Amino acid sequence: SKLFDGERWSLTQPADQTVGALEALSERFSETWVCTGRPREEIVGAIEGLALDGVLSANRVASATDVEELESELGNTSLGKPHWFQIALALVGRDEAMEALESGSLKESKSAVYVGDGWADFVAVNACKKLGASIRYCHIRSGSASAEEDQLIADSAITFAVSDDLSGIAQAVQERVS
Repeated sequence: SKLFDGERWSLTQPADQTVGALEALSERFSETWVCTGRPREEIVGAIEGLALDGVLSANRVASATDVEELESELGNTSLGKPHWFQIALALVGRDEAMEALESGSLKESKSAVYVGDGWADFVAVNACKKLGASIRYCHIRSGSASAEEDQLIADSAITFAVSDDLSGIAQAVQERVS
């Protein structure tokens, strides 16, 4: 594990398995983004410090920092997860995501698979899909969601895969996406 901003970060799997899983996902999709409720500096530090910069880009992070800046610009609006805004930011960019705030729909989005581990992730993906995004959800059972939430997620039509770790998600994506 590595230390960033006074907090201990570690990979939940051995580094080679995590990098391998991210590489497998990157081979299937044109872009890999990190959507997180953590500050940008922290995530960029983790990407670099955990040697994930070969598979994740600091330029493809939709962070709490981005959300907070836009919330400040807009006034008293809450755009963090489980709001769909952060995902739309990654899918269509700032301008179109801002338009969707007003119109209630996304004009067009890339096809995407979102990997998350919590109920808020699932709710945000579901809301983004209802706006017109072409998106599916992959769920990692990390203990972040309750057993009941895990089951609701697994049974949902938008759920593409469920696994205990990122390697299992990557394997499911490799098997099901050409």
